[in-house]
Amino acid sequence: MQPIGNTGERFCSLCLKDSGVLYEDPYIQIGVEAEWRAHHGHLVLFLGNKNTSPLISVQSLVLPPAHLKMELSLVPETIPPRSQVQCPLKIINLHPSRDVAVLDFSYKFDNNMVNAKLHLLAVLNKFLEPIPVSAEEFSPQWKITFLTTFKASRSG
Repeated sequence: MQPIGNTGERFCSLCLKDSGVLYEDPYIQIGVEAEWRAHHGHLVLFLGNKNTSPLISVQSLVLPPAHLKMELSLVPETIPPRSQVQCPLKIINLHPSRDVAVLDFSYKFDNNMVNAKLHLLAVLNKFLEPIPVSAEEFSPQWKITFLTTFKASRSG
């Protein structure tokens, strides 16, 4: 089964925003909506059956990298025709990493098994929070950081 659209482009787009379509094919659309607070994330997968027949043998497994603790709620084994189910996913970032979690998702439609491995948008930039800093606080800190980095690069 070929997806509709480029899944890599969808993932890159979702790395910069918190909701949208992660995957779509002729039978199903998987949307996401996320909320991030410090090292905690709450992501909801929206599994939408686009057809007049049920999707059966639905299975979903999250393959997290070592730095993420992830807990996916139960995914129903059947998604009724023309309906959508929500599956919450809790995420805790234990330490920085560039590794990405994978959603291994499959279902059966008309005796055809469809399987997709999708990158989830629990990426490092989602766990960063801006810190408000006044100009008076920023300048001295920036100079210290810049000089330390500059000296280290010249001595190496």
